[in-house]
Amino acid sequence: MWLFAMTGAAFATDATVLEGEAARSGLKTGSIFSSRDSIHLDEGEHLVIYLQRGEMLTLEGPHDGPLPVDGAGGGDPDEVSMVSILVGHRGTTSTVGAFEATPATGAPAEPEARPNAWAVDVAEAGTSCIDGELRLFRADATREEHVTARNPLVAPVALDWPAGAHTLAVPEGLLSAGYVNIDRGERTLRFTVRRLPDDRDVSEPGKLLRWFAEMGCESQASVLIGRMVAE
Repeated sequence: MWLFAMTGAAFATDATVLEGEAARSGLKTGSIFSSRDSIHLDEGEHLVIYLQRGEMLTLEGPHDGPLPVDGAGGGDPDEVSMVSILVGHRGTTSTVGAFEATPATGAPAEPEARPNAWAVDVAEAGTSCIDGELRLFRADATREEHVTARNPLVAPVALDWPAGAHTLAVPEGLLSAGYVNIDRGERTLRFTVRRLPDDRDVSEPGKLLRWFAEMGCESQASVLIGRMVAE
């Protein structure tokens, strides 16, 4: 069950703590709350906050009162709850740091930074958000791999993944069914594709995170959160 940190009136939750702590307000990384809530930050405390409307805010202590933003309190509880869950688990999943078990040994490979949040970890099947093409990512690029991409509408295509290459583009025609199956060794992974609409504004990280959250692209959202916090 999600716990909504509120003080005063019970406004709709529209904010998520991406990083930091406000001990006296009971807020920490992963907390969700209303931007209309009164927040207390002691000297030395800070919060990096994601607002449901797609904005980012860093708040430094000392501070007493609501967030210094206009037009607060709207919010979709389902969306901010998903972001909260991703933030809470991002340190324990392979989506941040991009550890991947090597097919040969099962041992974790050394972490390799993804080029950006659009790159989809080949080890994590699920819903994938794309802007033009589906680009797969692997942390361990020490050896050549041969994978097969297929969907029911077109013939399977064998793809060579050269040693040293961390990413691999999947041909556009293989996404015609809205998903693609990738045969990698003895595993078959399905990637359901969500395309970025031409009229959707994702020019800022917070806006891109909002779209990832709406589409259920959890792995990519976690990667983006890690980058947003690190900046």
